[in-house]
Amino acid sequence: MLYHELITVIGTLLGLLLSWIHDGRPKYASMNEGQTIAYISDVGAQRLKPLFIAGSAITVVLFDLVFISERILRHRGTLAVKSTHKSEQVLSGLAALFSIVGAAGLIFLSIFDTLRHPKTHDKLLIVFIIGYLLTAIFVCAEYHRLKKHQTEFRIIRYSYWLKVAWVIIFLALAIGMYYFFVNIVINMITNLMLSIWC
Repeated sequence: MLYHELITVIGTLLGLLLSWIHDGRPKYASMNEGQTIAYISDVGAQRLKPLFIAGSAITVVLFDLVFISERILRHRGTLAVKSTHKSEQVLSGLAALFSIVGAAGLIFLSIFDTLRHPKTHDKLLIVFIIGYLLTAIFVCAEYHRLKKHQTEFRIIRYSYWLKVAWVIIFLALAIGMYYFFVNIVINMITNLMLSIWC
């Protein structure tokens, strides 16, 4: 199932990117001043909106099915490492719940596009990011508990550290993007004030 999700993500992103390049790299109305490369949301808000919505929906549904199926299989003992403590089951359930919240955020942000609904789009982007960030944190916590209680499975330890690395990278990128956008807004306000006062 993970391969289907990967193919969907890559297909959607390539479809949007190649369409933008094929159209001569136009500057869309939703793009910021000085922005030279269209964001996925900018291209998705144009004539390829159905692809953006369908690609987003299929991606998150498949992604969430991975979390939910792992939860069910681990609870039943079908996987090599079974949940043996209530805390592992609670953490897994929270990861599945927040993956659904993140999925809803992505689906709705693809519907409420950046051209027609910029404020709603930005709020849903935050829901999407926070939903999947909390999912990753709860998955890490679950795997931490699993590696602590089931030391005979080295793969759990490796998987835990790989997941922690992804969370750290994701957080660093999110913080970097936040400060990048904050600086853009500060520069815009500064330029506006200078143009009014000068």
